[in-house]
Amino acid sequence: MFPESIFSDLQDGRVVLVTGAGVSGRGTNRVGKPIVGADALAKLIAEAADLPYSEEELKEVFDAAEESLGSAKLKKIFEDNFTQTTPSDPLVRLFGTPWRRAYTFNVDDTIERIPTKRTAQKLRFFNALRDRREEWRGYNECQVIHLHGFAGQAEAGYIFSSDQYADAAAKNPAWYTQLGEDFIDYTVVFVGTKVKEQILFQTVRAALTKGTSPGRSFCVIPDELTEIQTRSLERRGIVHIRATLEDFVAEIDRHFPKGLSSRDLDIADSAAGASQKIRFTDSDVDALRAVFPISSKDLEKRYPSNTTDFSKINRRFYEGYGPSWPVLMRGAYAELSQFARLRSEIADLISSKRAVVVLGEAGSGKSTFVMHCAQNIAKSDSGLIAFEYSEGNVTFKETMYSLKKYREDKRCIVALDDLHVLGDEVADALSERMMEGGNYSDEC
Repeated sequence: MFPESIFSDLQDGRVVLVTGAGVSGRGTNRVGKPIVGADALAKLIAEAADLPYSEEELKEVFDAAEESLGSAKLKKIFEDNFTQTTPSDPLVRLFGTPWRRAYTFNVDDTIERIPTKRTAQKLRFFNALRDRREEWRGYNECQVIHLHGFAGQAEAGYIFSSDQYADAAAKNPAWYTQLGEDFIDYTVVFVGTKVKEQILFQTVRAALTKGTSPGRSFCVIPDELTEIQTRSLERRGIVHIRATLEDFVAEIDRHFPKGLSSRDLDIADSAAGASQKIRFTDSDVDALRAVFPISSKDLEKRYPSNTTDFSKINRRFYEGYGPSWPVLMRGAYAELSQFARLRSEIADLISSKRAVVVLGEAGSGKSTFVMHCAQNIAKSDSGLIAFEYSEGNVTFKETMYSLKKYREDKRCIVALDDLHVLGDEVADALSERMMEGGNYSDEC
């Protein structure tokens, strides 16, 4: 029933856990009743908003009732049903096994309520709607991320309604991005969910543009899926395993009759064991995921001509959306008259300055120019390597430290956007003596 690869990967510390409603439903709420599922929650919300309920989906009910219901009533519904819960025994046993990382689509506190003495790792909790990503610190702890919000933090909001899904998709929460990267890098086991998460697959597609391929993933639910549902999952690299949470936990116990500890994973992880002896650590590898070389060859790997719809991307650019590398690759932008002058000025500045900031009004072409300039530097014979920085799960300074090691103190250019968000981090990096010596420049 269960492929052996799951358990060998589990022993190697390469399995990421994602739980859904089918896992929490076996627990009880503060008054000892079973935790409600999506249908029961939809009915509760409709009744609280004085709306007739005819078995509409939770998303539709939220769309109709959220505004009229009010935050106070909504908060009480969620606190009564999803806080001070009692987790089921299978869920407790599930976290008696160490995981690389754990995510949940649920808003309840069943995982928080697992007794500490019953967990294989220290659990650290994050709300994807308010908390920044943090660096993975090793197997002695497990990051547990509530992707759709948390009932104990109602002020941060939830992801249930169509508008909430659309907002989340547009903002692309950092922890969802992390899950997309984990989906590529590790074995992901979804338990108790049919994996109908478009935000996840949006981030997976973004990760795949970096020239990578998905890892192995599995969906463990007792439902018998249709052929269409099965093929839809398989198309995304997910294999359906028809089994319950109890079946999965029992199989883990059978494979590891003496249990599996975080120390076992540390010993089994040869990369972690060797990280003190080699020049690059796991943290360096993690940090370097936030920078991407922007040479013509590397951009072609990220945006292959045979799979990238350049016409659609160009059209969106002309409609007013921001620039993207496919637009720059194909020259589908206007090279304004001031570009040549600015390029010349920046060429002079980067020989003596450690940071160059490009300022201008909204829509004036700042981002397009910075990308244009960085691409020209990458094509030139200056000896500089140009990179693009995107916010990752480590700080900008830590990323620059790792890039400094990677480039062996050779000078490079790092282009970044959103200086208003990253300004403090950039200033922190520039203030470090270890980063002195003109080893890199930043363009914003």
